[in-house]
Amino acid sequence: MWIRIAALFIIMYYFIGVNIANKFLTIFLAAISTTTVVLILNNISKQRHLKSFKSNKTYLNDIHYTFYIDHYEINAEKSSESVTWLSRNALLWDDSYFYIYHSNVLASVIPKRYLDKEQVTFLESIIIK
Repeated sequence: MWIRIAALFIIMYYFIGVNIANKFLTIFLAAISTTTVVLILNNISKQRHLKSFKSNKTYLNDIHYTFYIDHYEINAEKSSESVTWLSRNALLWDDSYFYIYHSNVLASVIPKRYLDKEQVTFLESIIIK
């Protein structure tokens, strides 16, 4: 990502620098232009992901997880899936939640308050492995 931002800055610097003789002004305008473009694209990306999430009814309905030693099962209203623990990017937990990372940016967040003590201990043992 930083390479893309640097490339964008160089392009902005070139196009702005052709018309302006003052190098400091050119650098300033290129930095402002680059920052503006990055922020706009980031905002558009967030809006697109949020719209996609809200349009996917699977995420809005109840999802039930069943945990086993080598995999877990996800059951939703219209679909079900079996997933091995080894296929996940990361498994983490804190005082209140378990986090099952499916990719670098997508995770299932499971509140511990919905689990009994035995289930919490079982999931912690899976994550420690």
